[in-house]
Amino acid sequence: TAFAHLIRCDVEIECGLGDQLCPASGITVLYNQLTCNKKITFIQNRSHSWVPAGSGRFVLQAGAKT
Repeated sequence: TAFAHLIRCDVEIECGLGDQLCPASGITVLYNQLTCNKKITFIQNRSHSWVPAGSGRFVLQAGAKT
């Protein structure tokens, strides 16, 4: 997250709410540090390598900060 503010391209992130390897809290910190156009999709019950069919999805999207 220390260099996230240097990213200039558009970023899309999928975040598994059941991921123990990359917890949602750390992914959310990364998302909040980005200053570019960004989109994050939180996926209920997703682990690091498995996406359940029909799982709930919650999307946040933001433009670049000025």
